[in-house]
Amino acid sequence: MAETFKLNPKLAVFLTPTPFALTFALKGIIAMALALYVSMLMDFDRPYWAMISAVFLQIRPESGQVIEKGMFQLLGTIVGGGIGLLVLALFVQAPALALATLSMLVFVCATLSAMTHNFNVTYFCAMIAATMILVVVISVASTPTSNSIFEVAVQRVSEIGIGSICATLVSMLLWPVRVRQAMVLHANDVIDKALASVELHLDPEDKRTERHASLLDAIESVMLLEADTSPVIYEGPTGPGRARAAHLLSQRTLSLIAEMQVLGHFIREHPDWIDDVVSPLMDDLRNSVRQAKAEQDHLARRELLVALRKRVNAFDVSRLNTALQHRAVQVIQEVVQLMLVMLDARSAVENAESLRLKAVRISRHHDVLLSVIIGLRSSLMFALASILWISSGWDTAFLMMVMPVIFSVMFASFPAPTMIIRFLIVGTVAALPVGILFGGVLLANAPRDFEMLIMVFGAPLFVALMGFTNRMTLAYSLGFCLTYIIMTLPGNTMTFDVVGSVERGLTVLIGVIVLHTLFRLVVEPNALIMRRRLISATATDISELSATRPDDVEEWFNGRMFGRIQRLARYENNLSDRQRSRRNLIEQGLLGLNLGHVVIKQARRLSMVDDQPRMRVAMRRWQQSLAQSYQASAWGVADDQEFLRHSRLIYRLMRDSGQFESGQLKQFEGLCYRLLLSLRRNAGVSEDQIQELETRLLSDEPNVSEPSLDPDNDRDLTGDDGREEPRA
Repeated sequence: MAETFKLNPKLAVFLTPTPFALTFALKGIIAMALALYVSMLMDFDRPYWAMISAVFLQIRPESGQVIEKGMFQLLGTIVGGGIGLLVLALFVQAPALALATLSMLVFVCATLSAMTHNFNVTYFCAMIAATMILVVVISVASTPTSNSIFEVAVQRVSEIGIGSICATLVSMLLWPVRVRQAMVLHANDVIDKALASVELHLDPEDKRTERHASLLDAIESVMLLEADTSPVIYEGPTGPGRARAAHLLSQRTLSLIAEMQVLGHFIREHPDWIDDVVSPLMDDLRNSVRQAKAEQDHLARRELLVALRKRVNAFDVSRLNTALQHRAVQVIQEVVQLMLVMLDARSAVENAESLRLKAVRISRHHDVLLSVIIGLRSSLMFALASILWISSGWDTAFLMMVMPVIFSVMFASFPAPTMIIRFLIVGTVAALPVGILFGGVLLANAPRDFEMLIMVFGAPLFVALMGFTNRMTLAYSLGFCLTYIIMTLPGNTMTFDVVGSVERGLTVLIGVIVLHTLFRLVVEPNALIMRRRLISATATDISELSATRPDDVEEWFNGRMFGRIQRLARYENNLSDRQRSRRNLIEQGLLGLNLGHVVIKQARRLSMVDDQPRMRVAMRRWQQSLAQSYQASAWGVADDQEFLRHSRLIYRLMRDSGQFESGQLKQFEGLCYRLLLSLRRNAGVSEDQIQELETRLLSDEPNVSEPSLDPDNDRDLTGDDGREEPRA
């Protein structure tokens, strides 16, 4: 039987386009044609910058995205124009100083862009850099006067502003696509991938690779969902409600990931602790999650989990034999509750009119070192292009100061920027022959009217714009569209100079190749250095949780950790097999996430029962010693004696207060046992020592060498003068 022929998925985007791709391409052509027409009507000398402005707004076609990006583009253009005028006012008679100042300003813009995780804010920084470069370089290239400088600034700001306004209006008025539609799809994806991850964690087999892949898929889905929460607020009165519901879904997904680490350790590493009493409950959880994952109706999913919650809450904890089993049942209850909240949040994303939930935006961790490296790379790109422009007298070399710098700022924080730039290079190469044919041959022989200009010039753009609808082909299409426009230079005074067209296209190509080389040369520190920085930052956050963010501490910690786990996963791929076997970076990140949740929840449990200063100080010391033990274990050192001492002290304070039930004491005891085992395993303690540790910790004999959690000889929490230590 003959095999069915299948097109390459990337080629299929262009050769077998979907109705949505055709509609989107038509909208893009209309927006670009309108921007060009208005700019030509106003007799701007470079109206093609309005088209380039409109092209960038096609990266995300949803109305809310275009509105936010257009707003930031317009604002960035105004700010960049103002900065450009200021630079010229100071250094108009010293072009070298003006360019040196621009290089430092590009560094600032690129560094600030790396400190945000909102792509539209990153684009805002890129527009500031691009506009101030255009204003300064075009003015310096001519004979600058006060009037000409101001006119150049006004025209550049106007051209880019016209492109923003036209693209925004077309997106809103013609076949609008809403962000909320994408949000519902992303919310469903988050639920599906989270349930798949839970199912893998409940599997007794140690499928570490699949388990980590499922976690990273869930985190990636959360990231995509969070990216839509900012622009959705521009889509009507329900937009803010959808954003809050999405924040809640993201937060609870990350909390679920943290709690699942505990159950996973029980099931795979200590199956002997799951006896006949706990086993039916664990099997019930496993079967219910499997059914919920297979069920596509969200109401049916919720009914399954509600029934499970009733059975879990009705479980008789008096039948449990060990403290660790108390801890396991507690985690099962928390996991089921988190999954139910996630389903409610998903429903609120879809039906914000009837459901209203509250949550805060995810906080993010920013590594200053990485941001500075991104700023240096962009500044170096501009400096190299400036030196080439001044030393060679090559007129079109100024294009290397603009387009590659924009790409450097926009894509530096992406997971695989060098791959994106390679795709841009391919798109740029493809634009060279097309630009020669359509710009130098067909347009040169066509009637000189705007309609014919758009029909001939817009045909390749229409095909390329279809690629913006697919993430696999977006970079190809972006490189093609920008290079094609720069080669053709549509406007009132087109020269149809083939030599000049090829020269401009090659300039853009060389600039992007140089940028790709810089990305290969100016790289972030190696995986081991960045791992040390990320683990240290995590330990610092754990030690300061209760003091820094008392209200939304869980949300703050979740947001900072999920980006770190993504980075640790990337760094793990760069390690050798020997290094990876010794230090599993993803596991270390997940352990840090779990420890943070342990601190947050334990602090809440203690404060609800005994919120006295002595208990608060003991809790503060306990979490600091836990953070120190975690950081030591990441370096391969089993240094947990201080944590063990503070655990005993909290246990004694809980017991002596008389306000804690025996079940709560058992839960805390099991929590400390589990933490000690996790820390020592993370430190690389041998399996024989782990088994010995378990035997000593779980033994009820009074003469075991390892001290229990119930000592009477810990010193009080008082200072040298006997006064109680103040609240942390």
